[in-house]
Amino acid sequence: GQTTPAPVLSRHGWHIIRLNALAPGQVLPFETVRPRIAEALEKAAWARASRDFVNRLGQKATITGASLAPI
Repeated sequence: GQTTPAPVLSRHGWHIIRLNALAPGQVLPFETVRPRIAEALEKAAWARASRDFVNRLGQKATITGASLAPI
C-alpha cells in the first residue's frame, strides 16, 4: 500500500497514513439511509439543546465561594 510522504497533523497529534485497499463507493437509496439520517439529526438536536440549557443555567446562576479570577 501507499504511505503518506510526510506525517499528517490532526487534532489528535501526528499520524502516518497507509492506504491498504481502495473500494468503490455507492449511492444508497434515500429510504435506506433515512433512519440513520433521522437519528443523527435527533442526536445533534439533543446535544445542541443540552448545551444551550447548560449555558442558560450558567448565566442565571449566582456563584459564591471560590473565585475563578487570577490570584
